[in-house]
Amino acid sequence: MKEEYQVPTIPSKQVPLPHINTTISSRKFVSPFHSVSVPDPEKKGRVARQIPQASLPLLSRDLTYIIVPNSRRKRFALALKPGKSLEVRTPPSYTSADMLTYEKYIVSNQDWISRVYDKYQNREKGAPESLSEAFPERNYILYLGMKYPFHIQPHIASEHTWIALEQNSFFEIRASKSDSKELCTALSTWYYKQAEEILPPLVEKYAAIMKLPVPDLTYNCAKSRWGVCYPTRNQIRFNILILKTPPECIEYIVVHELSHFYVSSHSREFWKTVSSYMPDYKTRRKKLAAYRTVL
Repeated sequence: MKEEYQVPTIPSKQVPLPHINTTISSRKFVSPFHSVSVPDPEKKGRVARQIPQASLPLLSRDLTYIIVPNSRRKRFALALKPGKSLEVRTPPSYTSADMLTYEKYIVSNQDWISRVYDKYQNREKGAPESLSEAFPERNYILYLGMKYPFHIQPHIASEHTWIALEQNSFFEIRASKSDSKELCTALSTWYYKQAEEILPPLVEKYAAIMKLPVPDLTYNCAKSRWGVCYPTRNQIRFNILILKTPPECIEYIVVHELSHFYVSSHSREFWKTVSSYMPDYKTRRKKLAAYRTVL
């Protein structure tokens, strides 16, 4: 972490819970957040811990997180999926000092955790009550990093739902006001069409710069990844939701995936490859991180 996090003062509270044996570290770990070991709910031998609400004012809840070691991972990362605890994905071995770092990082990113929690809870509530609520952004549609207002007009019975960006200033939508699922499908279809127009020329441009054969492109609407590269198939699969991000972020995603044809992992050599073709990739990557909630 570049910035030092000031540990908040927390009233001492002893909570008797079962002890977890772990072979990762034999030293006794004492957290400044008064976190306590809790049984792993999935009983897979991973270490589960808890940070009390006193350290997480934005979440307003105790937070259980699970440390998930992986032999292929070089750095730690946070992951949160529907119906599961927060995961801290780590390298295969770590120390007590690393665990302190994980908890400080969780506390400093509680705003992001709160937003993702809320997004999953909204999904579980079922279908939206109105057409305007069918969009994650509610009052606008995101396209290439810009927020566009939209106008919904009822269509005639024989007409299909359609969406169009008018004069590059607002979206005109013809749809049944009683069928929000139809509207969501129409919007996804529109993003697919835009992806098929925008991404192939961009991939061809950077493939030529990087001296690579132009890969086959496929598209999906994923919930966790902007894109996936399959070097053995000479294929890249892009998430159509990248069309919600600014053009410079889309270019970064393209270069990122193409770089995997040279280096499959996210090793230091991989980031050197990305940097050699896009020196300002860190700025673009940081900007892209602000759009994670659209997935």
